[in-house]
Amino acid sequence: MPELDATTIDQIATKIFRREATLSDEASKHSIDELLQSFSNLRLRMVQIINGLTLEQINYNPDPDTYSLGEVISHLISAQGNVYNGLLDAAASTLPHIDPIPRGAGAGAEKGLSSQILQERLQKATYDLIAIARQTYDPNSTSQVEIGPFGKTSQKGLLLFQLYHDLDHLRQSQTVRRSPTFPKAVKKDGTLTATTELPPAN
Repeated sequence: MPELDATTIDQIATKIFRREATLSDEASKHSIDELLQSFSNLRLRMVQIINGLTLEQINYNPDPDTYSLGEVISHLISAQGNVYNGLLDAAASTLPHIDPIPRGAGAGAEKGLSSQILQERLQKATYDLIAIARQTYDPNSTSQVEIGPFGKTSQKGLLLFQLYHDLDHLRQSQTVRRSPTFPKAVKKDGTLTATTELPPAN
């Protein structure tokens, strides 16, 4: 199977949105290791986007209708609780669920968080989801759980959904960083610092 990079995830998402395939069908073509490696890669790119940014840069909104980097990432962290809980439900696990889970577009978004705090929270959230996925995954399980408008899906289907969600917000964050009005980092002596190079989505 092709690597689960941005191009492959986009192709899969197109098939799913066109009702030509389901999350479970497409996820079944990939191993749990492939899904989790792709997830780790996307989270690493997100960390790279905010690494070293100032509080002003993290909380910058290009316009009233566009989220800041801090809001995007804090939403990403909160929203993954739906997949975390779904993995537990699919495995009929008695481990504690994450509660409450914010609902709706942009739910859980916060402003005022520093780059360091966001990186620490994102890295912990990434570790937690990988850990629970490995702990609960059963290759012989046929159990499925509801995931929003996509209906019922498998454990691996939940992870595939998470990949698309992460990729969508990675691109959203890259757009914010590339905004012509994105604040420049300034040293105490008034000179501009070097801008961190953005990682590619692929």
